Formats: sequence, structure tokens, C-alpha cells
Amino acid sequence: MTRVKGHPNPNIGICTVATVPTDVAAGDIIFVTDALAASQTTGNGTGNLAYYNGTAWMRVDTGVAIGA
Repeated sequence: MTRVKGHPNPNIGICTVATVPTDVAAGDIIFVTDALAASQTTGNGTGNLAYYNGTAWMRVDTGVAIGA
């Protein structure tokens, strides 16, 4: 995961669905560059902000897992 330089929260980062970090805490936020957006249904997405809920990375636009 690439950290966002200068961001006050060191847990903000950029990654892909395949490279989301696993050593995270609930509430961490990342931008997943190939996650699906709400209007996309299949294939590589154009990116979405995601948060870790303590179990999985969830898309902020729909509240579903980033791989869904």
C-alpha cells in the first residue's frame, strides 16, 4: 500500500483490490484504485474509497465489500 504523503492519518493509503493491507484496524481508510463504483457491475472498477470495518474492506458508496 502506498501511503498518502503528508496526510495526518498515517493509515490512509492507495492500493488495488489484490493488495489491500491485512494488518489494519477498524476505521482505517484507503483508496482502492480498481474497486467497483456504485454504477459498475463487473470487470475492473475505476476506484473507490474504502474503510475497514474490523472484518473486511467496505466501499463507502454502498457499504458492501470492495470485491463485491
